[in-house]
Amino acid sequence: MSVASEYATQIAEIAIMSIASGLEGDTPFKPDLSTLPEALLQKKGCFVALYKSGVCCGCMGTLTPDDCLAVDVANSAFNAAYADSRYSVLTAESILDGDIEIEISVLSDLQEIKCSSDNDLQSQINSDNGLLLVDGDKDASFLPQMWNVYPDKGSFVAALKSELGYDRHYWSPTMKFYKFTADMVTSEIPLDEYYNSLNNDEE
Repeated sequence: MSVASEYATQIAEIAIMSIASGLEGDTPFKPDLSTLPEALLQKKGCFVALYKSGVCCGCMGTLTPDDCLAVDVANSAFNAAYADSRYSVLTAESILDGDIEIEISVLSDLQEIKCSSDNDLQSQINSDNGLLLVDGDKDASFLPQMWNVYPDKGSFVAALKSELGYDRHYWSPTMKFYKFTADMVTSEIPLDEYYNSLNNDEE
């Protein structure tokens, strides 16, 4: 059983507590590491995505974390809600409107792909893989969920290249590719219910 499956409830609660913390202050929730299982104290990358009525309204994370998974989940959830410049900052009003859900991707270690062409690269990936492209000091990544947007290998790789401003046919020996997998955790309780329950507990 994966870490995401075995500890789904705790992972989701850390993310939700961190978003709730942001409504009352400027810092993420700090989980008590002494109470957590060893699996959540390991360094693992993660991304946290927020959806309102099925539409993404924030997504942040890291492929190579400096902190343990529990802390990384808390930080990523906070940043997805309040620091993703592509979207509006999450407010108490938007939470209490309901229909906000959290999706946490717990990532595997990166595996470098040795390849010398697009065809070579595409032969070594599948729809279970996320992909990281690094070229000098630039990088771009797609989570495995992006296969839902770009369902064939050619368009998936081309779209990732375009994130760095490259043409779909561009190739350079300086480019490095890494693949990874992601185990998903989705909160079963809407954020508004969590937020209300937290406030009721404090009263």
